[in-house]
Amino acid sequence: MEGDDDYRIWSEVPRHHIVKISVVPCNGEEIHEYQKTLEKIFLSILDSPSSPRGYVLIDGDKTTPSVEQKQIKYVRLNCRESENLYLTDEILSSLGLNWDTACEKVIQQSGNYGEKSEELKKIKSWNRKSVDCKKYINEIANILDEKKLSWAYRLGKELGKQKPTGQLSDYLGNEVISSLWKSA
Repeated sequence: MEGDDDYRIWSEVPRHHIVKISVVPCNGEEIHEYQKTLEKIFLSILDSPSSPRGYVLIDGDKTTPSVEQKQIKYVRLNCRESENLYLTDEILSSLGLNWDTACEKVIQQSGNYGEKSEELKKIKSWNRKSVDCKKYINEIANILDEKKLSWAYRLGKELGKQKPTGQLSDYLGNEVISSLWKSA
């Protein structure tokens, strides 16, 4: 996983015993070095390598590197980045909200967030799948989640409960769903 937030999300998922994964954290471009190293390790210890043994999850706004991928395959989100997953109908529903009520709450409380307030006021016009909401996700989660859980923890918890459906499935994308929820 590239970055702390992705690690927090995906390390929560297997705790619910639907998906069996281990998560390796890394920083930025280190992810490519980890992929190469793990690829070499698996190819050297497996007698007959078959399907991938691991995946590198990359944001949807990045291109998939063209490298040898027999054991550690790159999979790409179908949305801009993990923060966009928090804005899906399924996650909002887990908070007792829908997109319209979530937008109303954010707009009402946007004045409490200084220089970020102007962008937060525009939330209703955002394309939830492609907006760059990384700078605002903590404020959005603070406004929407009455329990004040970290957005990454909340997302990981919801992803771990069952195989994603609906908008959450769409934002993750078929490649991610079929790679990580094989038996669910």
